[in-house]
Parts: sequence; C-alpha cells; structure tokens
Amino acid sequence: MKEVTEEHSKQPHIRKGKTRLAYEQMLFSTRWSRAQVMIVRLPDYYGPSANQASYLGSTLEAIAKGKMAFFIGNMKVPREYIYLPDAAGRSKPVLAIGKVGLSVIGLGVPVMKEIVEMLYLTENPLILRRQKYVERIGPVVATSFEEGIALTIKELELQGE
Repeated sequence: MKEVTEEHSKQPHIRKGKTRLAYEQMLFSTRWSRAQVMIVRLPDYYGPSANQASYLGSTLEAIAKGKMAFFIGNMKVPREYIYLPDAAGRSKPVLAIGKVGLSVIGLGVPVMKEIVEMLYLTENPLILRRQKYVERIGPVVATSFEEGIALTIKELELQGE
C-alpha cells in the first residue's frame, strides 16, 4: 500500500477541503513568514471521546451498546485510523454504509451530510507518511488498532452505564 507524503498534490473538490487549503496557503504566505507554522495531518480517529464526526465514532458507540452498527465506506479497503487517547469483545453485525445510507441518516444527524461529501476518502487505501513528523517532533506513539478498539469499547460501555 502506497503512503501519502506531505508533497501529495492538494486538489480539493468539496467545500471543507477548499477551506482547509485556503487556510494552509494563508498560513504559509509571506504575511505569516515570521511565524513557525506546522500542519499535522492525521488519519480519521477513534476513541472514547470521538464523536459523530469520526467515521468510527457511531460504529463503536453502537457496538458498545450491543446494537447493529454501520461502518462508513467499504470494509475491504485498508484504512488508517488513529486512537484518540487508545475491543474486541462483542460480535454484533457491522454493516458497511455508503452514500445513500449516509444521506438518509443525514436527515436526522446533520454531520452525516458532510461525511457524504468526504466519502471519496474511503474508496482507496490511505496511509499517511510520518517522515516529517518524526524528523521534527519525534516518534509517533501508536497504540495497536486491536488494543485501541478494545479500550474504546470498554470506555463507551462505562459511559453508557
């Protein structure tokens, strides 16, 4: 699987991406030349404090409640996630959900409308390269996905009690 480098071309086609790019261009403009700017891009996140804006947030909340869960995108396309602080356990169905399902859910959960626009991010494998981060900040602390999911589910179960 190919990693996405910091030099990867940015050609956003949705409002949110265009806004982020404009903000980045402003920060790196000559007007801000005396500021030390660094933008850290992270993959989608998950964890006990993740909310509905996270691709995995509502999925893990449903699993923790013992309900059927929906997974946004294609479950067969490798994706990278980062554990917000850091599950296995329950085996309830997790269904992949696409554009139509998200649009329907978006009628009651407005943030899902934004996720529909960004669904293209789930169509191809995506791993972010960490080289510049490691060079400038240090090693990336990375909890294993299995451990992070287990801790997230456990914390969500405690929150539901």
